[in-house]
Amino acid sequence: MPGAEALERHVGTPEIRAKAVSLGIRPGKMEKAELIWAIQRAEGYTPCFGRSKGQCPHTNCCFRQDCLEREGAEEVSVLEGALGLSSKVPWPVTIKAKWLVPGTLIVPRRLADYMAGTNTVHILYDGIDEVLPYEESDRVIEGVNDFYCAKAIAEGDKVHVQLQGLEPTRLSLYASWKRPLDDLLQLPLQDWDWQRNSLRDCIIITLARLEGPVDYRVIHSKIAVNRDVCVSSVVETLSRYCPRVFAQVGLDKWDLAGWASQVAKS
Repeated sequence: MPGAEALERHVGTPEIRAKAVSLGIRPGKMEKAELIWAIQRAEGYTPCFGRSKGQCPHTNCCFRQDCLEREGAEEVSVLEGALGLSSKVPWPVTIKAKWLVPGTLIVPRRLADYMAGTNTVHILYDGIDEVLPYEESDRVIEGVNDFYCAKAIAEGDKVHVQLQGLEPTRLSLYASWKRPLDDLLQLPLQDWDWQRNSLRDCIIITLARLEGPVDYRVIHSKIAVNRDVCVSSVVETLSRYCPRVFAQVGLDKWDLAGWASQVAKS
């Protein structure tokens, strides 16, 4: 990384934080390596600190001496730092509707910093180890459809991403709904925001208050009183979350499935 010549060859954390602030970066609780990566990105360079494997060509980089002197131990410390950080609190990602059909997941930037040079990741959940493509430039994991399906994910839910290891990169995924099912079923209808909550949750609330299997057209008519929605969207949502959340009964009727139905009746 050329430039930043105002800093000394051996750069301490206070100087790094000051440099970061001058570039409009909010250091917060970033560790030294994270700060340097943020500075390198802000100046248009690859975040390569601690990753050059002794082959750094940037002889005028202000971080070069510190980077190379610690090169042997740096890879271990970066790995341990990543695992230590992620093991405390997994990184939460709020799911957007446009991610669901293609099955994409955006990795948080600070977590992605530890994944430089990665083009595949191991996704771990429920005893499954699935290898998926990773696009580093956009921080996108592709092909997460099976996980979304297994956890019945809808827009507004959170996926918590926890780094388990590097070389190969292994990420554990955990899901949490925007509102737990118990809350959905106990919430008074007058307090429900039909517009801002997912159609999945609107259907759950509707079915929980109707007795027995219900024709999808009735479900639509109940929701349409409070929200602008077409019949096809209701059918698509029922089908997407079947059989995890909804169960088709006969040709046109639907009900809550399995665990959802048990919670509704408890």
